[in-house]
Amino acid sequence: MVSISQISVERPTSYFNDLEEKIFSLFERLKIDYEYVLNDAVETMEECIAIDKSLNCEIRKSILLTNKKHTTFFLIVLPAKKNLDVKLLEKKIGISGLSFANGEEMERILGVIPGSLTVLSVISDLDDYVQVIIDKEILDSKYFACNTGTNQRHIKIKTGDLIRYLKHIHHKMKEIEF
Repeated sequence: MVSISQISVERPTSYFNDLEEKIFSLFERLKIDYEYVLNDAVETMEECIAIDKSLNCEIRKSILLTNKKHTTFFLIVLPAKKNLDVKLLEKKIGISGLSFANGEEMERILGVIPGSLTVLSVISDLDDYVQVIIDKEILDSKYFACNTGTNQRHIKIKTGDLIRYLKHIHHKMKEIEF
């Protein structure tokens, strides 16, 4: 069973990595309200179910894909129970030959390691390699929850604030119905 802290709404006094500090600093500047919990490290979406209950919001799944040349990346955000149909995605975005990005690419471009990927990590993508694609079902939800660049802290914000965050860091988001 995953150990989970009480919900906090105060800015953390310590961070697991530099990415988290950047995220919380930007949330503060943008006046984005949040709730978060600390938890034992989780490796699967099934382990996140207890965190979902604690935050009263489903933790969303993030997947990083790349084109054949590894020059463009696609950060896909899905509901936890949805599986990614790569062939369908290729048709919808007009790019064939997508494959999963490797851990080295994830760390170099987004500053996260496998198991800690989050849409919030695009704040580290200064060269605009990553295109964000979010499932329509998520955008229709009032709240959004994910990790903060570590699988030991999960955060809940309003979905509208996620969109505002992405716009502020100049990352366009594409909505797709999977």
